[in-house]
Amino acid sequence: QQDDFFIKGDIWQNNRRWPFSLQVINSSAPGDFDLEVGSIICRRIEIRGESNFRSINDKIIQNGKRLVVFNDLMIVQDNINLFLRIGSIADKLIEVCELADSIEFEYTDKDDREVVFL
Repeated sequence: QQDDFFIKGDIWQNNRRWPFSLQVINSSAPGDFDLEVGSIICRRIEIRGESNFRSINDKIIQNGKRLVVFNDLMIVQDNINLFLRIGSIADKLIEVCELADSIEFEYTDKDDREVVFL
């Protein structure tokens, strides 16, 4: 959609790539906005077996976030109010990226530097 506002990029941490996306979305409160924070875990085809997929989903839910599969990419997502201080937004971004990266490393034992948000 042409009216959407996205920021996409990478954070490099300990020589590992954390791809992320920030998108402004409508909040559940009328007239308020959230920032949807996302980080790619890996491609869906890299996770072998439905039990591993469920295990990943459970881990994400236990961390208060959600798993989204879009265009064969597994993505950790969470929302934060757009009008909070920038430090809170940065903390949320790091939290989401760390979770996605730890799951990627645990289940694929690699750092896929090819995957990108479209």
